[in-house]
Amino acid sequence: MVATNHFIKTLVLFLSVSMLWMVRGQYENGDTTDSWLVLNGNHKIHSNWTVPTVMILRHHDMFEAYEFSFFRSGITYRTGEKSRLGTGFAYLDANSYQHNDVPEKASQFWWYAEYSHTLRLSRNNISQRLRQETRWISTPDRSYVHPRLRYRIQFTKHIGTSFYVKSFNEIFLNLEGPLFNQNRFYIGFGQKIASGTTLDIGYLKNHFTSSQRDVLRVCLSFRTDFTKKDRTPHQSP
Repeated sequence: MVATNHFIKTLVLFLSVSMLWMVRGQYENGDTTDSWLVLNGNHKIHSNWTVPTVMILRHHDMFEAYEFSFFRSGITYRTGEKSRLGTGFAYLDANSYQHNDVPEKASQFWWYAEYSHTLRLSRNNISQRLRQETRWISTPDRSYVHPRLRYRIQFTKHIGTSFYVKSFNEIFLNLEGPLFNQNRFYIGFGQKIASGTTLDIGYLKNHFTSSQRDVLRVCLSFRTDFTKKDRTPHQSP
């Protein structure tokens, strides 16, 4: 147990120093590092049905310049022990900073449909998600529809009772026009801070056709269960 705790502390320290080193390197090279603050909720309303809620606040140049705010929700159905089907909508209000194909002062409304599958192997989780998005994009000059496809594979390694390491790669493909849209690679660590609540922090590399961004990503995830009922017997006054 002592050896496990020592390993966890060493791993967390190593990842923290690595991320700080990457951020420092960006500033020394004259580049900037973006920041993403993510609030990720999953709300159970039935044995097989859940409602996701995702909110993101993104800044260009590490909390300095507002880039976009994002909200997504919908409905997810559990088709099996390991698989899910989902659909829903999203809204995004954005300013672009030269690496985005959407001009400045744009708003987007999305409809999405997705399939996800999770494989649990001992203390390791491997999950895949395939999502199709239809985006209605509005700018001061024009409005248009832009569909795309996303595929993400994610690996989570649990260490001890409350720590974990997470990494994922997600590629975005245009269904109209040039095929490649962007790619996101993430690596970080997290901790369970309460029942059903986790906090993770890590480094995300965002590649576009002609540019790339370095991102510090902080995500708070939580679960609620509205199917639970108070089973305390009623007591007369």
